[in-house]
Amino acid sequence: MRLSVGTIPLPQLISPDEAADYLGISAYTVRGRLKSGDIPGRKHGARWLIRVADLIQYVEPNNLT
Repeated sequence: MRLSVGTIPLPQLISPDEAADYLGISAYTVRGRLKSGDIPGRKHGARWLIRVADLIQYVEPNNLT
């Protein structure tokens, strides 16, 4: 299942690199925010995965777009 933001289809789970592109910040910053719990995510082995719905909820109150 894919969600869309504007005309860009997004997968349901994304990597920190993809989240960084969307947010306009570095992947290093995204990983730091994942570790601190600011951005909700989960680890799958050594990889972080972020639900698009959680990222959108994070963006809206923080006005990062």
